[in-house]
Amino acid sequence: MKKLLNGFSQQWQESLLDFLWRSWSSLGVQGYRTGVSSRILDPEALIIFTCEIGRRDPRLFDEMLDWISLHERLINIQRLKTLLSRELFSGGAVVTAIAHFMGRPKTAAKWCRLAQGLVTRKNEESMFFFADGRPLPVVGTPDPAFAKVGLFRDKPELRHHTRFFDPSRPENLLLKLRALFGVNSRAELTAFLLTHGQVNPSEAARQTGYFQRTAYNALVEMKLSGLLRVTERGGENLYSLKRDAWEQFLETKETPQWINWLPLLSVLETVWLKVSETEWADREPMKLALDLHLLIKDITPRLQAARLDDLLTAKAGGRDEAYVETCLNDLNKVIAFLSEDGKCS
Repeated sequence: MKKLLNGFSQQWQESLLDFLWRSWSSLGVQGYRTGVSSRILDPEALIIFTCEIGRRDPRLFDEMLDWISLHERLINIQRLKTLLSRELFSGGAVVTAIAHFMGRPKTAAKWCRLAQGLVTRKNEESMFFFADGRPLPVVGTPDPAFAKVGLFRDKPELRHHTRFFDPSRPENLLLKLRALFGVNSRAELTAFLLTHGQVNPSEAARQTGYFQRTAYNALVEMKLSGLLRVTERGGENLYSLKRDAWEQFLETKETPQWINWLPLLSVLETVWLKVSETEWADREPMKLALDLHLLIKDITPRLQAARLDDLLTAKAGGRDEAYVETCLNDLNKVIAFLSEDGKCS
C-alpha cells in the first residue's frame, strides 16, 4: 500500500507540472513543445494555480514571471483578486509577492491594489522546494519582494524569451478578446457565449468569475450592438451570439471549448496538498479511508461546478483497502482530464 501511495503522490505532482508547462507554453512561454488544444485557457486561474504548484519547479515559476512581465497589460488584476478570494487556493502570499515584484513605476498602482488585502505568511520559509518536498536553499541575497511576505528565494533573473501569445490558437481566445475589447468582463462573456447556446446572466457570472450584476450590465449593453440574441423564457432573459458571424469575424479555425478552470484547479491543488503530506503514505488503511472519504466530500461540490463529478464512483463501506483503491482510481480519472480530449493537432 505504501508503494502505491507514494507512486500516486509522485504521479499527481508530475501531472500537474506537465499540465502547467503545456498551458504556459500555449500562452507564449518558450522551451516546452506542445500541441494545439481547443480548450480556452484562463490566465488568472493559471497564475493562481502556479503560485502554489510552481514552488516545486523554480524554472516554471520564473517563466510565468517572464510571461506576466510581457503580458501585464492583458492581465485582469481585479479578476485575479476576486478569483483568489472565491476558491480554496493556498498561493495568496505568493500572489502578493508577485504584486510587490511587479510594482514598477509605470504599473505600480494596479499591482499595489492587488497586494492590498492579500495574505502574508506568518512564518518565514523557503519559496521553492525540491520534488521530494525538501526546501531549496537560497544561495545569494534573498529577493526583497518575496522576503517581504516571508518567502525566501534568490532574485529572479528573467530570460525574456517569452513571446506574445499566438492569437490563432484556440487556447488564447480570452487574450485575443482582451486585446480587442479591453481587459474587462466582455472578453470572458463573449468567449462563454461563443462556446454555449443560450445562457442567463447568473450562470455566465459563475462561469466567468464576475459578480452577477457586472455580467448582467455588460450583457445588456452588449445587446445594444445588435450582435446578441435575447430570448425570454420562464421570466428570464437568455442571451446568445450570432455564432457564425462572430466565428468568421474572429477567424476561429477550431471551435473553442470552455472549461470552468477555477473550481477544477482548486480541486487539483487540494488533492496535491493532501497527498504531499509527509505522513500520507504511512497511514493505516482505516485512517487513510477516512481521510479520502473526507477529501472526496470536500472536493465534490467543486467538481460539480466543473461538471466532472460523474468521475467520482467510490462508495463508503466495505473493505478499507478496496475503498482506498477506488478513490485513487477516481482521482486518477480527474487528473487524466488534463491531458485527454481537446486536442486539435
